[in-house]
Amino acid sequence: MADPTVDWQAHEVIDSFIDTQKKTIADLAAEISVLKTKTMILEKQLEKERQEREELPVPTYFIKQAQLLKQENEKLRSDLAYYKKHVPVSVIINKENKEKPTRKGGIPK
Repeated sequence: MADPTVDWQAHEVIDSFIDTQKKTIADLAAEISVLKTKTMILEKQLEKERQEREELPVPTYFIKQAQLLKQENEKLRSDLAYYKKHVPVSVIINKENKEKPTRKGGIPK
């Protein structure tokens, strides 16, 4: 038959292991609770900071610059659409190049 001392020792080991695991689970549950609370606090702070940033006025200089860039973009797009209809693509020239080529030659002296 089985020795009752060994059976009792096995129960002690198992009970000790179960107690240790219960303590570990309780500690981890408490840590999860703390981390969830910290996460909520940080999310609220982040949302508050986002709202504060959105309330900051944008300088009018940047608004004007953005409008000018949009207008220029639209003009270039409409010009490109017009030229694509009337001129072969290989002929379309970069419009930003303002330098005119100089012609050499002419009437010799």
